[in-house]
Amino acid sequence: MILNQLNLARKYYRDGGMPLILHTLSQKKKFPKFLIHYQAVDIYYYPNPEDIRPPKRSPSFQITQAEATDCHELVSLAWTNPSDAIYDRMNKILRSQIVYKATKNNKIIGFLEVYKNEYSIPFTFGCAYFSLDKNQIFLGYGFVQETYRMKGVFPHLLSHISQIFSHNSEFYTYIDIHNTPSILATKRAGFKHFSHLSKLTLIKKLSYWSCKKKLLGTDCSTGSRIAFFSLKSHDLHITPPQ
Repeated sequence: MILNQLNLARKYYRDGGMPLILHTLSQKKKFPKFLIHYQAVDIYYYPNPEDIRPPKRSPSFQITQAEATDCHELVSLAWTNPSDAIYDRMNKILRSQIVYKATKNNKIIGFLEVYKNEYSIPFTFGCAYFSLDKNQIFLGYGFVQETYRMKGVFPHLLSHISQIFSHNSEFYTYIDIHNTPSILATKRAGFKHFSHLSKLTLIKKLSYWSCKKKLLGTDCSTGSRIAFFSLKSHDLHITPPQ
């Protein structure tokens, strides 16, 4: 059994180095989360949003901007047994940012959040905050009802958003490194890998942030649970909070 575990560890190390080993141990709860926890996401960007074209097939649904009255339906679509915190989060987004919804027969079948000025990626025991320039758009959480997946809902949502914000805009989004379906859908839509962001937390307090951009070779860190980032000229900068 020990030999099998060693071989498995060697495979993880070959495939993704120590970060993959830490992530796997965290997810499989081989040791307490409060002792050591590792998370990683990949950030993607769309090189030329103005080039986004709608799918050739006309949609059988409508795309419009969601309103505050849609909060309950949006949350019920994407979450099972949602908490009050999730409702509060969606209410806040509908008031301060933009959510586009796809509806069919007066029922919401999918949605996509759009952020300007700022965006935050939640991590266990911490958060990564992004300050966005006027021309930078961060695409946040999106969801499509299972019955309508692979039927053009996400491409049409993306196309609709690009028609509104495409002029001199830069589109960004993020995905957990092990969310394979979302990664494939994002790449099919034309997004390119931009950067890798990870966070290793020790004993709930000491955090090590790492962001890597292969093209420019950036690699920065801070010991805080909260980190602030900015996206500049296709580089990812990390600034410790003051």
